Amino acid sequence: METNPQRDSGQHRFLAFHTAVGDRGQGGDGLIMAFELVLTTTIFAGLGFWLDRTIGTIPLFTVVFGVFTLVYEVWKIVATYDAEMTAHAEQRRPLRQGPVR
Repeated sequence: METNPQRDSGQHRFLAFHTAVGDRGQGGDGLIMAFELVLTTTIFAGLGFWLDRTIGTIPLFTVVFGVFTLVYEVWKIVATYDAEMTAHAEQRRPLRQGPVR
């Protein structure tokens, strides 16, 4: 049976794109990230609230712990997204060169 290089290249591109887009069951990643963002911030703000009540200060630790945790979680989400997009770009680099002749 004879092979067609252009057709085979097209199949390779389709499979690579399908893998890059993500058919790996990652549909719940956004929900996990949102849950982690809210839960972690709430836990640390609650810890700050407890510390404020124990020491008897104004809600200083509540605000500091909450804001610090929120900023860290948002930074982590952005850094993870950037790393994933860089990895996808590296996977697709050979595909941009065109079919092998």
